[in-house]
Amino acid sequence: TLAPRTQQDYTKCYKMLSNIKINSSTKLIDIDLTKISRKQAKDTLYEVLNKNIKVRWAKMCMDFIRAIFNFGLDKDIISGENPFAKLGIPQGTKEQKLWECEELEKFCTTAYEMGKPEYALAVKLNSYLSNRPADYIKLRVSDIKKDENGEYYFETTSNKTNVTSFAYFPEELYNQIDKNKAPGS
Repeated sequence: TLAPRTQQDYTKCYKMLSNIKINSSTKLIDIDLTKISRKQAKDTLYEVLNKNIKVRWAKMCMDFIRAIFNFGLDKDIISGENPFAKLGIPQGTKEQKLWECEELEKFCTTAYEMGKPEYALAVKLNSYLSNRPADYIKLRVSDIKKDENGEYYFETTSNKTNVTSFAYFPEELYNQIDKNKAPGS
């Protein structure tokens, strides 16, 4: 079973692929993809997608097609090799890096100076909990628990994997959460 977010992404990919034209008279959806070679998949199809939609979605659509092929191969619906597997499509060059402690502290100090303590609190919690942003959005003060040792934690279930995890954080942050909580939160 696919995670709900993956289902949404695949639905969006299908809709995008259904509307893309390879040329003036042929829609991508009308092409027999079992007759496409690896070279055509990478050099032609990916380029068409890349021209018509954002790079991120072009890659996701290629992953979607690859997954459909794998499903067809696994279920003996089609045979042969998956021309969309391991195409070597270059990943983006956007570099992501973890903030150093000094950068976290500077951000939090600036947030307090700007009168935005909730931004500082969010960054501090993020550094402790290390969850996906979508999982933070659903956290509520009522989700905070205290264990037998008196330590505070969130018990949360991932939107993507449906796995429950426990994320501990210091009492200092609990006091900030409690002080800033909205009525009924």
